[in-house]
Amino acid sequence: MKPRSHTLFHLTKTVEKLESILLNGFWPSYCQEDFNWYNPETKLISYPMVCFCDIPLTRIDTHIKFYGSYGLGLTKQWAMSNKLSPVIYIPDDTRLSNALTRMLHKGAKPQSEYYKESTEDINSIISYIKPIEGKANKVDGEVVQKEFYQENEWRYTADLKGVLPQWISKEDHSSPELLSFYNEVTKSVSPLKFSAEDIRYIFVKFDKDIPNIIDFIQAKLTHYTERDRKILTSRIISLKSINIDL
Repeated sequence: MKPRSHTLFHLTKTVEKLESILLNGFWPSYCQEDFNWYNPETKLISYPMVCFCDIPLTRIDTHIKFYGSYGLGLTKQWAMSNKLSPVIYIPDDTRLSNALTRMLHKGAKPQSEYYKESTEDINSIISYIKPIEGKANKVDGEVVQKEFYQENEWRYTADLKGVLPQWISKEDHSSPELLSFYNEVTKSVSPLKFSAEDIRYIFVKFDKDIPNIIDFIQAKLTHYTERDRKILTSRIISLKSINIDL
């Protein structure tokens, strides 16, 4: 068994969200991250991102249970061309984590005291760092302890300089109106697109979902050629059916 897949997977809870992604592409939304490794007083902050994983299908069952049974698998060539990157996992209280924390704290100076883009660079680095384990928000809002290292996460983060904050606080994230506004803006200014040839898998939960997705592809994805739509329908897989053999 290969330790990592050559495909990046993005999973979601509902068929409606899958259809939206197929029609419009991905877009970053502000997701809460455990920030204790950097600043225990802050606890949680949110970055605008889209998350993927390269977990082999043979051990994706746990990932499905947490994130959902609908989604896409896209090529790593697509990921690299769109500047996605694996996250950096750091254990707590090690030479690495302590050195990184000191460096980033000391680098966070006013731009007049450091080089011009220092603040943006520090935010970019931090947005790709994750603790080995920590607190995670489930889709229903429940906060659980999670071993992040098992997720093999890749990430796309939005460049929102001059448009929106590069990160927001726990308090801002808890405001539904503000969060909705921010996420609508990221959708318009920083979409993450793909073509039909980038898609390797279209996951649905049950066999009964397959005809509806086929109808959706044929009726709604008219920006693709008929040939591409036929290829896309051949990529549809029911996770319930393949789970028997995994």
